[in-house]
Amino acid sequence: LDFPVVLFDSENWSGLLDWIRRPLLAEGMISPVDWDNLSVTDDAEEAVRLVVTAYEHRSVSAAAQAAKAETER
Repeated sequence: LDFPVVLFDSENWSGLLDWIRRPLLAEGMISPVDWDNLSVTDDAEEAVRLVVTAYEHRSVSAAAQAAKAETER
């Protein structure tokens, strides 16, 4: 499942991000795609934009899949 994880308050999350980046990402325990879905911001408007953009992308993808399925019938 592809969805964003938005962490608000970068200072609060620095320890967790270091832990994810060093052993988990470096040792292949999480994929680079998972890391790319992780965003950290101190700006509430940016956090909302990240979530809305992901929702819009997901909605467009779902509509495209439905249209493709309809044409394959």
